[in-house]
Amino acid sequence: MNRLSRALHNPKSVPSYFMRVARCKMGEKICASPEGYKGLWNGRSIARYSTDLEKSIDSICRRATDLAPELETVLREAYECVDFSSKVKSHANCLLEGYTYVLGDYRSLSGPETREFWLSDYVTGYAYAMTYHSIARDANRIDDQTDIKRIWEIARMQYLLAPSLQYWLSKDEVYARVVVRHIEAFLAVSPYDYGPLWQPSMEVGIRLTNMILAFCFIADSESCTREFVEKFRLSAAQHVEHLRRFPENLGGLSSNHHLGSLMGRISYSMLIDENGSERFANLMSELKSEARKQILWFGADYEGSTSYHRLVGEMLSLSFAMLALRGCLADEDACERMAKAVVYSRMVSYAADKQFQIGDNDSGRAIQLIPDRPNSTRAFRGLALAALRLNRYARLDELEKSLNNCMLLTDKIAVVRKEYTCLAFTAFDCLEYGMGDHCHNDLLSFVFSVGGNAIVVDPGTGSYTGNPKLRNDLRSIHSHSSVSINGLEQRELVHDRIFGWGKGYGKSKIACVANTEETVDLIGETDCFKSRTGCRLRREVLLKERSRSILIHDEVDGEFERLSLTIPLHPDAIVKEAGSGYLVKNGSALVGVSGTWEMLLSEMIYSSGYDRCRPTKCLIAKSTRHSNDLRFTIIENGSSL
Repeated sequence: MNRLSRALHNPKSVPSYFMRVARCKMGEKICASPEGYKGLWNGRSIARYSTDLEKSIDSICRRATDLAPELETVLREAYECVDFSSKVKSHANCLLEGYTYVLGDYRSLSGPETREFWLSDYVTGYAYAMTYHSIARDANRIDDQTDIKRIWEIARMQYLLAPSLQYWLSKDEVYARVVVRHIEAFLAVSPYDYGPLWQPSMEVGIRLTNMILAFCFIADSESCTREFVEKFRLSAAQHVEHLRRFPENLGGLSSNHHLGSLMGRISYSMLIDENGSERFANLMSELKSEARKQILWFGADYEGSTSYHRLVGEMLSLSFAMLALRGCLADEDACERMAKAVVYSRMVSYAADKQFQIGDNDSGRAIQLIPDRPNSTRAFRGLALAALRLNRYARLDELEKSLNNCMLLTDKIAVVRKEYTCLAFTAFDCLEYGMGDHCHNDLLSFVFSVGGNAIVVDPGTGSYTGNPKLRNDLRSIHSHSSVSINGLEQRELVHDRIFGWGKGYGKSKIACVANTEETVDLIGETDCFKSRTGCRLRREVLLKERSRSILIHDEVDGEFERLSLTIPLHPDAIVKEAGSGYLVKNGSALVGVSGTWEMLLSEMIYSSGYDRCRPTKCLIAKSTRHSNDLRFTIIENGSSL
């Protein structure tokens, strides 16, 4: 077997460069038609899954039906609400009426039997060409407004969870029929390994998980004919074979993509494997390793993004829950890591169901049973608590109490929760823990709220491939409350790339120097500008209880020409000039802004989720001094503006 063949069939045996070459070479040979592809599934691949495929349809349906009550309980805990059943039914009925829930909106799309449903961008109408999956992007010359994430989100099939559960609750066959209809349509339009919906592997893993969860709820329905179940289990095995052949942890580098692939393999084993299977133990070992790598010691996602913390948390929680349902329990260390992730999620939430947006936010979810707020973490926390219960975590009572903590102090992020405000101060270093593609240029930036109303915000993401300029604008230092020296980025943006960074990486840290009832004093330092300007930045964040104020004091050592600072404000805020400063009102919160900076009111873009952008106000501050102050004074009565 030559090097390219070894790379294709055993990716870990050769360097990643040769593996990519192998994929493209094989793709060039067989991309002319789907028929050329089916050979990849014959022979060696089908032999690997022969034992799985020999299992009777009755036994698979029986196991799925046995799993359904426990899965229902997990989902009820994840979406804890008094009107759970009515919300599930309402969401399921929307699909019956022809509305598909994608990226936070109900969209009227063509029928699932059409190529347009799966392979056309619902905004621009661009129709994707069908090729071997690894060359799908090269084969599609996409303009800046077309975004492949839109069709990926549809193909995740998260919208099938509500109708499948509604069938389980009501035994109304109409809900099972719509689930079967969509799965069969996908299998017909996008055959194994063929087309853009089979790349990257994370998308395959998330889709497989949602297909299997939906199948568990409808397995006893009349719509689940023997013919459908035969096609379904073959497709499930093909999904797992794809995940085996194209792992997304090249070079041992962990990412949310690899975790999505792992979750798909776990869902397959939950449905197919017998109790005590060696595959369960291997999957648990890999899952615990990913939990240690991707969740830091204090509970944050290693890339610093709160949105990706939710996505990673959901994938970990659901994976641990699925393994527990088959009797494979996580150890105390893995449970502790998940518990810390739950506490962190609560700490960075400034209201009951509102999370601070820090870093990238592409609205990614592992599952989504019913719609919720763009930055809601309710489902993740409920899912994590359900997973911990199933894994017999002994300290659940202590965990519930720790959710009321008022402060988180680490060298990478500090969160202070007071009666009058909630503030987060961040210093996540790009690439320090591995990948840094979902960080922003936000070292020593801050966000805060007053009375549950956001005042200073992070701008979010808006888009990746659909609008590269917007993507880079929103991750720029000039869209964050960080100081820029001489107009430079903290880490240079490579403008023909939407991920990754250029020059400027440096060390950053945060320390708490005072923590009393009256005062909280935080100090942050970064040297990310030092290699290009010789300057270091030191920022002090001082919260004072008596004056209800937040003082931001910036000092720069070294020689420079100018400093600049952008203060992004929430789009619901009303801003008015007041003397040499400004008044900012959002809801019942009224905040005065003043300082030694020269400030000017301007506009920018804010995104609360993927493809969800709106204009917002911002304050642009400039200075040539080495030392500058910015003061936010919280005013009791906000009705005077």
